[in-house]
Amino acid sequence: MKLTQKMIDSGDEEALLDGDDAVQTDDGYGGRIEPDVDMYRFTFHARARSERWDVVVDGEQIGLIAAGALKELPRLPERPAWDSDVPTGIFAESEAEAAAKHKALEELLRRAGGAAALDALLDDDDDDDDGDDGDDGLGDVVDAEEAADAKRLLDFMLEVEALELAEGADTSALVTTVVPIIRAQLRNDHKAAKLAETLLDHAAVEELHCSDRDLEKLLERW
Repeated sequence: MKLTQKMIDSGDEEALLDGDDAVQTDDGYGGRIEPDVDMYRFTFHARARSERWDVVVDGEQIGLIAAGALKELPRLPERPAWDSDVPTGIFAESEAEAAAKHKALEELLRRAGGAAALDALLDDDDDDDDGDDGDDGLGDVVDAEEAADAKRLLDFMLEVEALELAEGADTSALVTTVVPIIRAQLRNDHKAAKLAETLLDHAAVEELHCSDRDLEKLLERW
């Protein structure tokens, strides 16, 4: 919060603060929700990496927190969407909640690709090279089997909260956009980066709660 207040005081807020990762530290990231809107959102990870906090604050609260005058925020009942209409406060996953979610994720991964899927997804080996960067196939027609597989992938990401959709949106709206990327003859790291960029640019997507590396691991086993 002190870093954010310093950036606000610099007077160049638009250049420095707009975006979901405009402010970054070892413990989290965040930024202003919309240009010219006095509302900010930050995601913090506890040092033990067993808790996650999503914090929504306005400019006045940032100043009070930075000065040590505000030490508590109301707890939000669910993780807030990325928009300017949510109330200020904090959504925190406790260690028990995080452990329960991780257990559910493990089970989903096993169902998605067998027992080996979890081990492969959590493997940190960065040396895999799947194919080359040849024809990406983005202009091909999407068939029913590919569409069904892409929807299963998107529904899976939604279920484990790696993907957050805009209000009223459904994963069906993303299928035709996602299929060519899944099908593309690209290395998985390049495919994951393209998938992340495409999802974040789509009107049906509110936010993506996973890194390119997380997507890469998932695509390796899907």
